[in-house]
Amino acid sequence: MGRRRALGDPRSTRRAVGTRTPHARVAIVVGGTVTEPRYFNEVKGWFPKVNLTVVAHGRHPEDLVARARKLVSDDAAQAQDHKDRDNRLDRVYVVTDVDDFTPQLLRLRSDPRALDGVDLVISNPCFEVWLVCHKTRPDHDRRRVQQQAKDLGLVTGHNGKDPVLAELTNVAQAEQMARQLRVEHERNSASFPADAPSTRVDEIIAYMRGADDRRNG
Repeated sequence: MGRRRALGDPRSTRRAVGTRTPHARVAIVVGGTVTEPRYFNEVKGWFPKVNLTVVAHGRHPEDLVARARKLVSDDAAQAQDHKDRDNRLDRVYVVTDVDDFTPQLLRLRSDPRALDGVDLVISNPCFEVWLVCHKTRPDHDRRRVQQQAKDLGLVTGHNGKDPVLAELTNVAQAEQMARQLRVEHERNSASFPADAPSTRVDEIIAYMRGADDRRNG
């Protein structure tokens, strides 16, 4: 594997001049400095045919989306400069918690132009929902689901933010639980922000798995 660039370095999305990569190219801008970037940097190793860039960029969803859109525009400019227009980022995600950002998230969700091709992935109430899905059904309350993650040994550290990656291997169960939660919310007509607990991180994993499989086939 090549040398990893520093977390958040936009140059990590660049391609070699005039070449087409056989890898899918995915960027994830995360609203966290510990849990999310460490988790997704671990995911890099799961899918060798996916060139994954993880950018940690503050917490506010609108700032995260702005950073993601800049990645898209910079990547398009590089592709044009290198006369390699087909070699563009395949997917760009913003991964965010709800926290106190419900008004911002509602604005972003209501205006597709604000996202401009960026996929907004919300974990409600927090990213720990996805972690707890690996073991059991997550609670809908932020503090309780964070406590679940600690009690289940899924996070460690002084603030309980460092993911214990060895305990997060049952991805199939996590994906099944995340889908089950969405089905239940849809059946109950519970839409954001009343859809806690919920997460779409499983859809990111599924996309990268599919992209990796297609390039291995």
